[in-house]
Amino acid sequence: MIKTNVTQANRQAHGLCVMCGKEDERTRNGNTRCAACAKKHAQTIRERTEALRKMGRCTVCGKNKEDDGWSLCPACRERSREQTRKHRAAHPKKTQ
Repeated sequence: MIKTNVTQANRQAHGLCVMCGKEDERTRNGNTRCAACAKKHAQTIRERTEALRKMGRCTVCGKNKEDDGWSLCPACRERSREQTRKHRAAHPKKTQ
């Protein structure tokens, strides 16, 4: 079954899983995937990440990276650092 962006948007708008169209507790709570599809998606991501790591490629974008001991290419590493900076600025640690 081919899913289009329109189909996925329609399913999401109606509180259904964007992958299979079923409704469960997760989708009723605002998630876009039902428990079964979320589990399958997580496994797919884990497998993709591991395969990219074994090939020596960036685990985010899949491009060739420098052999410098990092799992991300310089561009993805910088993007990750910037996202972390923004998150920390928006959510400062609470001191007790």
